[in-house]
Amino acid sequence: TDAVPRGPLLEGHRVSEFLALVGAEPEGDPPAPELRMTSGRERSRADGARVVVGLFPGANAESRRWPAGRFSALAQRMASAGHRVLVLGGPGEAGLTEVVARAGAAFGECEDHGGRTDLMGLSGLLAGCDVLVTNDTGPMHLAAALGTPVVALEGPADVRQTRPLGTRVRLVGRFDLPCVPCVRNRCPRTGPGTELTDARNECMWLISVDEVERAVQELLDGRTP
Repeated sequence: TDAVPRGPLLEGHRVSEFLALVGAEPEGDPPAPELRMTSGRERSRADGARVVVGLFPGANAESRRWPAGRFSALAQRMASAGHRVLVLGGPGEAGLTEVVARAGAAFGECEDHGGRTDLMGLSGLLAGCDVLVTNDTGPMHLAAALGTPVVALEGPADVRQTRPLGTRVRLVGRFDLPCVPCVRNRCPRTGPGTELTDARNECMWLISVDEVERAVQELLDGRTP
């Protein structure tokens, strides 16, 4: 096989860049991927109209993680509202999901699924959510492809290139900070922090629970961006 010559990077989404490599660059935004779970594998909701809120508090890169305490507070609010909360994560995130799920369970139904599913099982849980709140992760893109409404908590990433594709997506972040996007896995900034913010990872620390809750409600209400 021959390598495809690499031209200048596009300013648009990475999907457009990949399509351009094979001469199929789309006009405008690239099409959103679509995945479907077979009926036998898709998780069904036994309680009918009960709202299911998924939370994915982990991320491989520390710079992309919203503080665990904020996820815990959000879990408490969602459970208090009568929603069923599913806390999701990979095998290495079981300790984190346990903390968040325990906080939510004190206020209502909040289940810990961290490290307890394979990829197909995780896909089924994502497909059964009415909305997913997640850091910038692979499951974020998977949920969007499955048609699940997504609240994406964005920090250092360049959302022009790597945002989840779909019509039911809310991006929440501090995109006006001069250091965003740095596209770093570890925040390069150093310095003393305060109670509410930190000189390291300020882009994630400044995302409030209130604005994430509003984004969740907008998607549950069916509002369009």
